[in-house]
Amino acid sequence: MKLKLFDRNSDVLKDMAKSSYVYIYGAGDFGRDIYIFLKERGVQVRAYVVDDRYYDESRQDMSTFQDCLMQIKQHDGYLIWGIAKPSALQDALKRDDISEVYLTYDVYQMWQDKAFAHKHEAEFATTRELFADEYSRKTFDAYLKIYEGDPTDDIKLAEDGTYFNDLTDNVRRGGMVDCGAYTGDSIQSFVNAYGKGRKIFAFEPDAKNYSKLLENTAGLDVVAVPAGVWSAQTTLHFSPGKDAASGIQEEGTIEIKTDTIDHVVGDHKIAFIKMDVEGSELEALKGAAHVIQRDMPVLAISAYHKQEDLITLPQFIAGCKNENFKYDIFLRHHGCTVPELVLYGIPRKR
Repeated sequence: MKLKLFDRNSDVLKDMAKSSYVYIYGAGDFGRDIYIFLKERGVQVRAYVVDDRYYDESRQDMSTFQDCLMQIKQHDGYLIWGIAKPSALQDALKRDDISEVYLTYDVYQMWQDKAFAHKHEAEFATTRELFADEYSRKTFDAYLKIYEGDPTDDIKLAEDGTYFNDLTDNVRRGGMVDCGAYTGDSIQSFVNAYGKGRKIFAFEPDAKNYSKLLENTAGLDVVAVPAGVWSAQTTLHFSPGKDAASGIQEEGTIEIKTDTIDHVVGDHKIAFIKMDVEGSELEALKGAAHVIQRDMPVLAISAYHKQEDLITLPQFIAGCKNENFKYDIFLRHHGCTVPELVLYGIPRKR
């Protein structure tokens, strides 16, 4: 299969807008985000394409894979990749029943300045040396090349298993803090991995997501906090209604209360902190300085929202230590496009 890349400025979008046979392969959150991205650019998507085991004939917006291929061949249509799982794309590239599929890295405009890494070459070089293994350094290099228009290495290196994988399979006793808990998906993964006997603190400021979070975690030992996570207890602006991409932003339409991990957790021992808070990660880490130094939990921190995240976040984690432990820092990419780049801080005895 041949992979064709496009962005919001590509001429192919004009051709797609003229076609009645544009399909998205994948019907999850990533596929939905691509649908919105295309619709905003005048492209009408005919259907989501799913494998047979997911096909629901009652859904008018869904197509089988074989029917999609037939229609595309007959009408010169377009198949756009919309599955977030890296292994799915890696497997698809080996198939010979698909001639080509389109992929865009431009749905989520995380880095406004694509030359940022070149402008801060020295700082990025310093960060690179903080990683504990060569795979992290290769992942780092490959991720930066995405913004040069070359995702080839990144596609090969990306891995499944966001937050819960070989790096995090040895979590000591203690609870979890979920920053950006959304509707509880990461909490469920934590419970599946480590059992129900651990206390969980979950920050989620979006009212809609918070309501679903309460519903989805009923019966678990979860302290749900309807606030943003930050370096201080204060009031900030928040942009709601973007599902997993809600976040604290200056142009946000709603004022929200924020709290710190140190304040909310108190004396409870913490073994795992996960963060995906749309660019607030550094401030959230600052608000967890006491808990981190005291307990040295495993850290799984999203590092793709801001251009400077790959400089500031590893440096902050590298500075966290106590008399017994320090952090080994790893980098893994768990997505098919720019999201799901995760920094892991794994405590190691000094």
